Amino acid sequence: MDLDTDSYLAEEELSGEATGFQEIPEKEYIKTDLVFISGKNTQETALNGRLRYAVKPDGTKEFGLLVLLDPSANKYYTLFLNPYFSSVEILEGAFDFDEQYPM
Repeated sequence: MDLDTDSYLAEEELSGEATGFQEIPEKEYIKTDLVFISGKNTQETALNGRLRYAVKPDGTKEFGLLVLLDPSANKYYTLFLNPYFSSVEILEGAFDFDEQYPM
């Protein structure tokens, strides 16, 4: 996810040896009509820049939150990537579980 350009890229993570000096083509991010407000994964929280969410071919994924604004409806949504469920949960409103459920 690119929080600066409100765009995303889905790519397969390469495993094994490095590719050496092969030229790697530039990836093109897909622009959305949504505004990316903030994101969080297991390693970092971001308000800008790029953030990676890992989803494996079997559907398992790491924890993640992505807060979005739909400017056409002026509504906030939170995409919740729960590692214990196969689908992404769409919550109406902007949520930060750290603020709501402090440890």
